[in-house]
Amino acid sequence: MNWSLEHYNFICYNSSADDPIFEETTGSSSFPRNRLFEYTDDSVIDRYASTGQLASLPTAIVAEVRPSIPTPPALLTKISNVRKIGRTMHFDYQHYVSGKFTSKRLFETLKDIGEWEHYRTHWAVKRGNLVEEVFQIMRSLPVYPKLFNVPGLLQQRQKVAVMMPFCPIFDPVYDAIKSACEDLIEPVRVDDLYGPDVIVDSVFRAIEEAQLVIADVTKQNANVLYEAGLAHGRNRDVVFLTQDSAHVPFDLNRIRYIEYGPSDKGLQKLTHDLNQTIVHYLREHESI
Repeated sequence: MNWSLEHYNFICYNSSADDPIFEETTGSSSFPRNRLFEYTDDSVIDRYASTGQLASLPTAIVAEVRPSIPTPPALLTKISNVRKIGRTMHFDYQHYVSGKFTSKRLFETLKDIGEWEHYRTHWAVKRGNLVEEVFQIMRSLPVYPKLFNVPGLLQQRQKVAVMMPFCPIFDPVYDAIKSACEDLIEPVRVDDLYGPDVIVDSVFRAIEEAQLVIADVTKQNANVLYEAGLAHGRNRDVVFLTQDSAHVPFDLNRIRYIEYGPSDKGLQKLTHDLNQTIVHYLREHESI
């Protein structure tokens, strides 16, 4: 593989993070031809006027920054068979980095990328050694515990993972939690994820992708306590709920928790108190 280490392609897609190019290791894609060479120096454009030469460059593929994708992914990619067909650029791709890292990390590292370029679909050719910069990022990425089978790097999303006993009597509690999250952040109840995957893998994935974790420790459910400990170990903020303060383990009772009753009035109070907690958290983290 004879890549140039002097320049690189920077391709920013106006697409969601689940676009095939962000999910499939190899494939083909297209791009608006009129967006080629935006934010590119004239001298560089002259050098790569033959679009086939673009295949000699390492390529960073990113998704536009959007409110719906708080941590858009970025990939190190080899492109080939670059060609113009009408108003469209077509190319084949193969991703070389195992897993994804966020575009935020890439934007912080690549000094030649202007902040405004995060928000516009375009294909630029930039100066710099992309390969070395990406490997510097990869060396600093988190290492996952061996217990969990995690495909690639999980991205933190605008979600809250909800840990609670797997029992129908807690369904009204979850409804109250959903009301507290409404229009702020998406709640994901972990026991809703149980399926063909190994359960602990699903739990770990939900925690790793969440910005915030809510754990109802009523009756000191062993699974919930394990999941809360796992969340703390992954450096997630955890909001504890309980119907009885005596159910909060001694090691956790110094951490703020929300006590509520299972009555309609108690659940309304839970929605209010939890909503205020979530709003405070999101403001602290500049998410709203």
